[in-house]
Amino acid sequence: MHYRADIDGLRAVAVASVVLYHAEFHWLPGGFTGVDVFFVISGYLITRLIAEDVAKDRFALAQFYERRARRILPALFVMLAAASLAAWQWLAPADLMRFGESLAATTVFGSNIYFWRETGYFQAPADAAPLLHTWSLAVEEQFYLLFPLVLMWLLPRSRRWLAIAVWSALAVSLAAAEWGVRTFPTAAFYLGPTRAWELLCGAVLALRLVPPVHSPVLRESLGVIGIASIAAGFLVLSGDSAFPGVNALLPCVGAALVIHSAGQAPTAVSRLLSLRAVVFVGLISYSLYLWHWVFFVFARHLVLRELALVETIGLVIASVVVSVLSWRFVEQPWRRPACEAAVPVYRRPVLVAALAGSVVLAVGGGLLVATEGLPGRLPPDALAYAQGERSIWPRREECDGKLCVVAGDGAARSSVLVWGDSHVASLAPAIVELAQASESRAVVAFKRSCAPLVGYRDYGVGQMDCSEFADAVLEFVARERVSRVVLHARWAWYVEGNRIEEDWAPHIQLAPDEPGPSANAREFSRLLANTAARLQALGAEVDIVTSVPEVGFSAPEVLTRHALAGVALPFIEQDVFERRQARSHAAIEAAARQSSARVVHVYPSLCQQGRCAIAQDARSLYHDDDHLSLEGARVVRQALGPVFEGAALR
Repeated sequence: MHYRADIDGLRAVAVASVVLYHAEFHWLPGGFTGVDVFFVISGYLITRLIAEDVAKDRFALAQFYERRARRILPALFVMLAAASLAAWQWLAPADLMRFGESLAATTVFGSNIYFWRETGYFQAPADAAPLLHTWSLAVEEQFYLLFPLVLMWLLPRSRRWLAIAVWSALAVSLAAAEWGVRTFPTAAFYLGPTRAWELLCGAVLALRLVPPVHSPVLRESLGVIGIASIAAGFLVLSGDSAFPGVNALLPCVGAALVIHSAGQAPTAVSRLLSLRAVVFVGLISYSLYLWHWVFFVFARHLVLRELALVETIGLVIASVVVSVLSWRFVEQPWRRPACEAAVPVYRRPVLVAALAGSVVLAVGGGLLVATEGLPGRLPPDALAYAQGERSIWPRREECDGKLCVVAGDGAARSSVLVWGDSHVASLAPAIVELAQASESRAVVAFKRSCAPLVGYRDYGVGQMDCSEFADAVLEFVARERVSRVVLHARWAWYVEGNRIEEDWAPHIQLAPDEPGPSANAREFSRLLANTAARLQALGAEVDIVTSVPEVGFSAPEVLTRHALAGVALPFIEQDVFERRQARSHAAIEAAARQSSARVVHVYPSLCQQGRCAIAQDARSLYHDDDHLSLEGARVVRQALGPVFEGAALR
């Protein structure tokens, strides 16, 4: 196959955009679309190789996969080994377990499926997934499990049916991607069926299913349009864009136009891309793609803050240096055919080495999971904080979406029902202890992401309808003659419409025709007052317990990292908490005045002298970014005491 330097130059453009995006240079909000440019390039080059071999009657699957192994695995295995050592040294047990899972998934080219099930690309914390970037490798390898078989079958037989099959597959995949980004956006981003069309954009060029361009003027114009389209994707798209539906046409069609325009003769764009410095970046692009993300992830993990500009530039330079070494001493020796290599590399040893390396890394990942992240690595104080992630009320899963009696029985002196979302499960240990001390009957009723509001419905992205659960609670209150109902939830989430980190969660919309926090607050206050009135009409007194401070990051993980680094423990600024809760507190007070409900604040148990604690006595008070741990529930127990006072049976 004739070498085209401009395609290596196009690789340089793609990898540079990805690196700059991951370096968080915000002037390039669509830099992630460089991956899509890679997909088009890969589809073009690999399909061209297969087509040429099939035409010469020399294509063999074993040889194809041997070449893929020599191209992909050596640098990947070295990076995975280095990342594993860094993870073992620096990650908390829970994070090391997740790393082990992703490591095992990566070695079998299933990391796109793993990350689809675990998280979102744009939502994941930067230091949470050192192998997140391997999802694109998995997409490619899954594509090349099937596509060569299609080409082997159709190329020697019918060019007409080949064209129909490839163009149809491209259209169906693009349509699925566009539908998917609006219904299952994370799946659409990660999974092969919604990404296949991008590789097929390159394949249609390699199979000559697009007419060649003979006019010099048209070639030059298409080259300029193509590179401008790629640049537009970098500058116009962002993590908030619906992707990879039709928005992905910008980088993909752009890359295809750049490749196709120079297919007959060089263009101004292809000459620019063929400059030696640009081509060199393209040559090291695979190693640079593998290494840069690992550098950024662990650097952010270690410094416990956002990187300074000089640190970011230093990491980019370090990534380039390591990538040059990886390209020269790892990629190059393995990529040369046996007849040309200084040390001949033959097919069977390559495939055996690939299998052995995959098995070793997969087993290593499995051991990290089986040993629960090797907690014995940690000093006692760091281990104590790390264990906070498991400090969860044991009945949480059992009682989710149900009404659970957690203390007392029908003969108890009083009956208290605590109704809310998953935050009720975090208070449950304190509720149980208070109920037992006052000889009361306690019932918890909670459903995740469901506010304890009669008539609550989310018209936003979540589209939650919790009316059936609310009806069940009202029926229980009436039937069991509950004397007091306590309402508790992550109130600010429902009022503000998002989590403490705005880009982490789907937006909640309580008013059907008016989005935004102000409209949410008005509707929230109305629903809360109505809920209190409905409960009071059934004979129950109503308490509204306000929210605990939201941390905004995984408390056990960050506390562990601070302990390992020997630096001061983090905390929440009370004024930040109060600003976050201001609208919800005002709405709660208004609803309470209207319905004569009582408001109970628990946050003073956690907040003193302008700081809200997330740790106490070497224990995390939260088991994640917003739910109290068992230790946290004990800290706020006294503040909850009033809800069990004077709740006599009717």
